[in-house]
Amino acid sequence: MELTAKYNNSVIERGRDYLNNITYCVKVADFLYAEVKGSRAYNTKVNLKTLDGSCSCPYGTNCKHAVAL
Repeated sequence: MELTAKYNNSVIERGRDYLNNITYCVKVADFLYAEVKGSRAYNTKVNLKTLDGSCSCPYGTNCKHAVAL
């Protein structure tokens, strides 16, 4: 599955800027759990099978933090 199936192009572009903002990442089964720093630290989770992301940021789902992860 490609990122463009779940995320729009502007979110993908902004997510690339956050690649170096991942402070930790843990893989458990088919999920990645991480802390991604933006204006503050956000708890982010990505399902590796579906690429669905959830995040504690105001955007909430399929955000730039999930793209970075």
